[in-house]
Amino acid sequence: KLQRALELFPSYFLALQQLGLLFIEVAKDNLAIETLKKAIAVNPRAAQSHLGLGIAYLNIDHASEAISELNLALSLDSRLFNARLYLGMALITIGKLDEAEKSLKEAYSIGGPVQARAAHLYLASIYDKRKEYQKAITELESYLRENPKAPNAPKIQEAITRLKAKR
Repeated sequence: KLQRALELFPSYFLALQQLGLLFIEVAKDNLAIETLKKAIAVNPRAAQSHLGLGIAYLNIDHASEAISELNLALSLDSRLFNARLYLGMALITIGKLDEAEKSLKEAYSIGGPVQARAAHLYLASIYDKRKEYQKAITELESYLRENPKAPNAPKIQEAITRLKAKR
């Protein structure tokens, strides 16, 4: 229906944005990028479009472009916890661990344990890379405490055991 709407009205911003976000959900990131760029051309101040574009870039391992778009999204709406979360993820991929840590902590601060609990996993990754094993363990334990029925709980427990052995 969105594609039909765009055939009738090619610059229909909401249809472009929604279609781009749907492409991300079904892992069609290149289509998402193309569609969200069109949405941004219509409305350059659309924080959600920049957020989606940043996520799509991150999904195809273009961290620099992702960081640029995610920062744009945050400049337009500083309350986007998921922009901070994905920014932290992108920063990890290029080795900017201090900046990533800050962004992930801000994501958690804004989104809280329901929306941003994944921040614990990425923070644990940062601390593991820095050999700060106790901090990594604390983050993983916090994740499990906030998400006791997580499908990845056995793997998280294994990671905690491995980290305890490194201390």
